[in-house]
Amino acid sequence: MSCDERDEFLSKEILKTNPSLVERLTAPHKRYNSREIIAEMNNVIMNLDTENKILNDTVKWMHDTIWDLMHEKRAQARDEAAATDVGDEAADADVGD
Repeated sequence: MSCDERDEFLSKEILKTNPSLVERLTAPHKRYNSREIIAEMNNVIMNLDTENKILNDTVKWMHDTIWDLMHEKRAQARDEAAATDVGDEAADADVGD
């Protein structure tokens, strides 16, 4: 085997097991491309912000609904207590006659 043949053979064997020069040069770009990572992270953040707003609106609605129901229940209890007191006073007045 001549020197040129040997060099050609060794070159092919080396290239079979090792990535090409272009792959080696672009690998760090693919792995550490900050702009692409930042853009992707911004998309994730915007999606999370949207989801968070929806969840906060839901919690606010639930809080308001519960608060309204508590006020209605208290008002209803006061009305029933007042009606019972009026009924008791009327009954007391009948007994006193």
